[in-house]
Amino acid sequence: MNTPPPAELRAQAVALYTFLTDQASDLRDLNRDTQTFTALIAVPGTHKVKLVYGMGQGTARIGQHSPVGNTLLALFGEGGAAMGPPQVMVLNNEIRNRVRVKSLTNDLIQQVFDAGHVVDHQVARASNVVTEKSIMLIAPIPAYSFVLDGLNQDLDAEDSLAARSCLLCETMHYISLNQS
Repeated sequence: MNTPPPAELRAQAVALYTFLTDQASDLRDLNRDTQTFTALIAVPGTHKVKLVYGMGQGTARIGQHSPVGNTLLALFGEGGAAMGPPQVMVLNNEIRNRVRVKSLTNDLIQQVFDAGHVVDHQVARASNVVTEKSIMLIAPIPAYSFVLDGLNQDLDAEDSLAARSCLLCETMHYISLNQS
């Protein structure tokens, strides 16, 4: 299998982000796409994220009702001969809605990276963070950001991802520059 170059994978992540943020976009278009789309979703009530891929929209036959109709479906887990295929996660379409969260400014993030900041050291006191960003609860990432142990278990958002993938940080920073 030929892996696309990193720039193409980043472009795919940005394209998925743009598609998902456009509330007028038809999620059924994901069912026809052949690109490798991957994303992180927040695990409710934790500081963990789940790696998902293979997204599409649930459908039903004409005149039929399906409990997964008009929902966003995504695969998670690696699957295998003993385990069977990857599992399907049914996501409410509201995962595309934007929420406001406290955020470090892009300038501060750049200063932190330029200074060679170590991941496990505090950047700023939470009470001093007053800037807000509008984000979705799903974060498209390039397929090269796959972290193998993220296929079968939730990842600690603070430690695992930041420590293991500068490419992910770069992509998330790039996407944050392009959102409101």
